[in-house]
Amino acid sequence: MPQKREDGVYYVVDELAEYPGGHDAMIEFVSRNFRKPANSKPGIVLVNFVVEDDGTIRDAEIMKSLGKEIDDEALRVVNMMPKWKPAKVGGKVVAMVCNIPFIVK
Repeated sequence: MPQKREDGVYYVVDELAEYPGGHDAMIEFVSRNFRKPANSKPGIVLVNFVVEDDGTIRDAEIMKSLGKEIDDEALRVVNMMPKWKPAKVGGKVVAMVCNIPFIVK
């Protein structure tokens, strides 16, 4: 059953928002664009953002941090992503909350 926040952005949808070309294309985009800062430690940076009903990304924020430099880099990469295929509820496009983990080795 679809669930949403007070501002109308969905957490649970019928059809998930999707990066253009799918998951593998997103991993390729991140691999091509993410530049690990020199002094970063290993771990996971978790970025939360909204995919709008037109596919644009907004409100990217760090949910799990590894430090300012690497957090800023993860936000930079998310904010430069192309428009996604938006989520759907009942056949209608809607805004949806998404998360991406950046695994730093």
